[in-house]
Amino acid sequence: MGYPGFNSLLCRILIVAVPLLLCTLIEAKGNKSSSSNNDAKHRSGRLFSLFNIVRFSNDQCITQSDRTMRGTCLSQLNCQERGGSADGNCASGFGICCMFVVRTCGGTVNQNCTYVQNPSFPASDATVSQSCNFMFNRIDDNICQIRLDFDTTVLRTDPTFAGMCGGAGDSLQVGSPLSGSPFAFPPAVCGTLSGQH
Repeated sequence: MGYPGFNSLLCRILIVAVPLLLCTLIEAKGNKSSSSNNDAKHRSGRLFSLFNIVRFSNDQCITQSDRTMRGTCLSQLNCQERGGSADGNCASGFGICCMFVVRTCGGTVNQNCTYVQNPSFPASDATVSQSCNFMFNRIDDNICQIRLDFDTTVLRTDPTFAGMCGGAGDSLQVGSPLSGSPFAFPPAVCGTLSGQH
C-alpha cells in the first residue's frame, strides 16, 4: 500500500528534475568543448609518443646464428641503410643485432665491428697469387687508431722462409695513404693469427 499522493509527487519531482539534468548536461558539454580546446593547447607540449621514449645505445650485441660473433644493436631501418643484415634481437626486442661482413676482395669497411672474410669462409681461400686490399674508413673523425681482431686467421707460410713472412706464402700488411713513414705500422704478419689483435 503506499502513501496517498506519493506517486504523483514522485512524478512531479522527475518532471522537474529531468529537464534540469538535461540542461546541466548540455551546459557541461558546452563548457567541456571550450575547456577541452584550452586543455588541448596546454597539453600539446606534454603529449608523448612511444617512439620518442624507446631509445637504445648502439652497443655491441651477440648474433643469433653464431654466439661467438658480434654485431651492432641498431633499428631495422638503420641496419638496412648501412648495408648490414639482421641476426637476432637486442635492446629488449626494440632493436636488432646488425651484422656487417665484407667478403669481396677490395671491399670497404664502413662500420664498427665488421667481419672481413674470404668468399668461401669458413673454408680456406685457395686463390693463388692474389693481392687483396681492404679500405677501412673512419666512422668518426676523432678515431686515430683501428684495432683488428683475428678471430679465425691462418696465413700460409713459405717453408723456404723459415720464421719469416713472404716468398710464396701469405702475409698481411697494414698501411695508410696518410702516412709515408714505414715505421708507423707493424711489419707484415703471417702464420696462425687466431685469437690475436
